Amino acid sequence: YAPSGYMQVDVVDSGAGMNAKEVETVFGEGVQFNVNKLQAGQGSGLGLYIAKGIAEQHGGHVRVSSKGHGYGSTFTMALPIYSAPDDQLPVKLRNRNEYEEREGQDGTDEPLEKLYILVVDDTDMNRKLLVRLLKRKGHICDQAENGKLAVEAVKKGIEEGRPYDAVLIDYEMPVMKGPPAVQMMRDLGCSSFIVGVTGNLLPEDIEYFKVNGANYVLPKPIQIDELEATFVEHGV
Repeated sequence: YAPSGYMQVDVVDSGAGMNAKEVETVFGEGVQFNVNKLQAGQGSGLGLYIAKGIAEQHGGHVRVSSKGHGYGSTFTMALPIYSAPDDQLPVKLRNRNEYEEREGQDGTDEPLEKLYILVVDDTDMNRKLLVRLLKRKGHICDQAENGKLAVEAVKKGIEEGRPYDAVLIDYEMPVMKGPPAVQMMRDLGCSSFIVGVTGNLLPEDIEYFKVNGANYVLPKPIQIDELEATFVEHGV
């Protein structure tokens, strides 16, 4: 199908801004500017590189503009919109409201077993979206926005005799990162199935998660079907 238009999203920040040379190179693999000052020595320089690649794979683009240092930046993503006959759309996109009313009534969207899951991520949108998707599958979820709060939630669950079946925990977070939080959970006697979540899946990050006690590591964004398949495979 030919595109019938484009959807555009502009993200405007008030951050450090960029000069002309930085604007030209910012989407390169591993590119970072003034890492120690702007990112406390953290990050991988892969985020924008991956985002641009995903947009281009879908026929769109990601671009950036900036008036210079001290003036922030504007990132623009555009993706094509397609029109197709209703009978050629995937089933879930046909008569969407009718489908969603049926969903769950016939058991097709129910998990094999309802799980009690702790979702840990410092980004509100990511955390709340994942919780919503898990709840649609019938799972019960709690949330924490950093590793310290996650450890406290796990400790409370153990003390009250209601431990989590699974913990999904991000790698990079303020206050306390994922791997050391996992280690503290294990020190408390936590036997939950712990899934480390990371945006780059570097071998050293995966190993660090597992050394600290994670059972499994998945990339961002988490795919619910893949997650539930992992639960089934490991008998959660």
